Amino acid sequence: MTTLPEANAKLALDYFRHLSEQHPCDNLLCSPVNLTCSLGLLLYASRGGTAAELEKVLHWDELKESEKVRNKRYLMTRIRTSASPVKFQEKDKIYPGHRRYPEQHAKSCDDRLHPHEPHHARPSDRRRPAPEPEHTKPHDERRQAPQRPPGHPEPEAPSCPQTSVPDYKCEDPEGVHTGFSKILEQLNKPSTDYFLSFANKLFGNYAFIQKFLFCALKLYLTEVGRADFHNTPEEVRRLINLWVEAQSHGEIKDLLPEQSVDSLTQLLMVNTIYFRGLWEIQFNKELTEEAPFYTNEKASHTVQLMHTRGTFNTGMVHLNNTEVQILEIPYKNHEMSLFILLPKAENPDSCLQLEDALSHVELLDWSSYLKPEDVKVAIPKFSMEKTADADKYLNLSQISDSEKADISGAITIHGVALSQLVHDTFFEADEEGAKEPAAKEDQASKSHRHGPVHFVADHPFLFYVLHKFTQSIIIFGRFSKPE
Repeated sequence: MTTLPEANAKLALDYFRHLSEQHPCDNLLCSPVNLTCSLGLLLYASRGGTAAELEKVLHWDELKESEKVRNKRYLMTRIRTSASPVKFQEKDKIYPGHRRYPEQHAKSCDDRLHPHEPHHARPSDRRRPAPEPEHTKPHDERRQAPQRPPGHPEPEAPSCPQTSVPDYKCEDPEGVHTGFSKILEQLNKPSTDYFLSFANKLFGNYAFIQKFLFCALKLYLTEVGRADFHNTPEEVRRLINLWVEAQSHGEIKDLLPEQSVDSLTQLLMVNTIYFRGLWEIQFNKELTEEAPFYTNEKASHTVQLMHTRGTFNTGMVHLNNTEVQILEIPYKNHEMSLFILLPKAENPDSCLQLEDALSHVELLDWSSYLKPEDVKVAIPKFSMEKTADADKYLNLSQISDSEKADISGAITIHGVALSQLVHDTFFEADEEGAKEPAAKEDQASKSHRHGPVHFVADHPFLFYVLHKFTQSIIIFGRFSKPE
């Protein structure tokens, strides 16, 4: 039986290989779990053949029908019980501007009465001066409140007008959409160990079904917004760019280039993510140096190479006649790890052969190949951002065709299709970490029988970030050359 994490890993390989076919020598980057988020929402909106096509792309058609009502099974099948839980005791150290998916806030009475005005005290709200205390004259009695005649109950105080918010049943019985929402719930928990920011939103100038609006937020934590592409496409483009920049706290700018949307645009899905984590063992900034990065046996570029030493899970494996050195570098508290897959050969074809040989099984579990070793690590310091029209690299022929698309779960109008699925991923790797490397005496004692393992990523390699608890692939990329 295929589980949700396995389906996510299969989608990761499918999408990555399509990218690699078109860009065999370039740096590549994507976020499989975030791409699944937007595709899952489109599936939730779809019906008939359109839904069947999306299920196949997501590999959700491989999930057993008898298990779909047991969504916890999807989540737990590949979860490792040894993963460290998220810690909350250092909330004050959460990265500045830390924000996850948009949250829904209950409105106060005054907010409902004046939804577009800042909350200022009205004259009737302001505290009146306290009345002067009464001074009772001799033989005078204090005035008493009039007594209500018997049989007349005390009138109830006027209550605040209530706004009824329907609580829709988004999936009945609960199944794959609810199961994936539990994964998103885990990824969306606050953490001091990494910075993870999502900005996902569906834009279109249509009257969306109220239940769809509600469930898009509840299941996929995705907003749905009105956008008049037909009359003001350039203004809408700029507003979307500003929204993404604000949601990513200034990290992702100018997502949509000029003329990327026009008056014919119908539905546009924005799907972006930014990730930077703190290592469990930090890299020594003083050791970071300029070094050659070999794109083949003869050509090289200069890169900033970071250095550290410690105990890491590592090993050498053979995949499709390609010898590959693998290293797991844990982030703080071991909630996530960066896996680097480094072909031994420096020729550019080695990475392509590795991509062809990889399976979803290895991506999720290298435990049978790796063991803890004393390792001297050298990897590039880099930041990478890549944007792609994901709909061009996946088989989304039906939902992209206005004559075939059936998205009646979201809107009641026929002839509406997905114009673009803009997928943007931003990843950073620097020296910052939680602990300093072990003292030289400790390192020497660990390697007294044999020297430390050397892992030097000075030629093209694959890398990905795995969230241990949910077995979700957050980031997947290829570093071919410094940019």
